[in-house]
Amino acid sequence: SDLGRVAHTLARALSGVSKKTTERRTTMAAATTTSPEAQKELLLAARIQEQVGWNWRLDVPLGEFQGVSVNDAGLVVGLDFSEQKGLEFNLAVLAPLTSLQVVNFRNCEKATGDIELLKGMELASLNLYYCRELTGDIEVFKGMQIKELNLMQCYELKGNIEVFK
Repeated sequence: SDLGRVAHTLARALSGVSKKTTERRTTMAAATTTSPEAQKELLLAARIQEQVGWNWRLDVPLGEFQGVSVNDAGLVVGLDFSEQKGLEFNLAVLAPLTSLQVVNFRNCEKATGDIELLKGMELASLNLYYCRELTGDIEVFKGMQIKELNLMQCYELKGNIEVFK
């Protein structure tokens, strides 16, 4: 089932397997998350709701999930996990949500992963303020049409700010 494949992908991504293996499995999961149902299964498998006490369930429409915005087709276009300081997740979990446009992870201190996983998304707004454990080179954002970008206090990110000129 799609949920089984997504759950397997998430488990591998979170277990510290090599970056190459994680990317390969994330790519496999991306192929299964082009429908609202598959995106809902992916979010539920990530178990984010259990960490923050949100009422995400299979019988609740995806557009009614707290912290989630959807477009007219029902696909996830926004995630707002702001101020969820205890929330632990790896960006690899969310990378298959290629429809994302607005991401607010402000103060998600325990978020991990390489920002390279955001490459190719059509992000318009990205707030990673105080996501201290995220890694990677900000050059990944070069050429993206991001209108709002907050990388303050992201101590593990590297790169030259000149890429945005």
